Amino acid sequence: MTKIRMMIEADGMTKIRMMIDADRIETVPSVNSPVKDRVNCVNALLRNYAGQHRMLVDQSCKSLVKDFEQVSWKSDPHGNILADLDKSDPKLTHMSDAVGYYVAREFSMRPIRGEMGGRAIV
Repeated sequence: MTKIRMMIEADGMTKIRMMIDADRIETVPSVNSPVKDRVNCVNALLRNYAGQHRMLVDQSCKSLVKDFEQVSWKSDPHGNILADLDKSDPKLTHMSDAVGYYVAREFSMRPIRGEMGGRAIV
């Protein structure tokens, strides 16, 4: 189970601490996944199609819970949904973005580069 904790540091800054089996994030990818992929990865961990919950968010993570509840997709003047998140409220999206970057990297729904589906060629 993935544990996500939000901690208040001594300097007053809020930082997300993500712990996966006590491992730490050591590398930073050169390119981030597209927004839609990150959102899909996070949603799949929160509750997948089979109804399984693979990631739980502690209720003390109020900013993250608020993000998950209030962040939505942008829409055009005709109400059509666009492929970008609505970032009009500067207090929202920071926490969910941080979780999304990590989750998309560690639990990607895309095959690893070079990996191909189908039968192995011997």
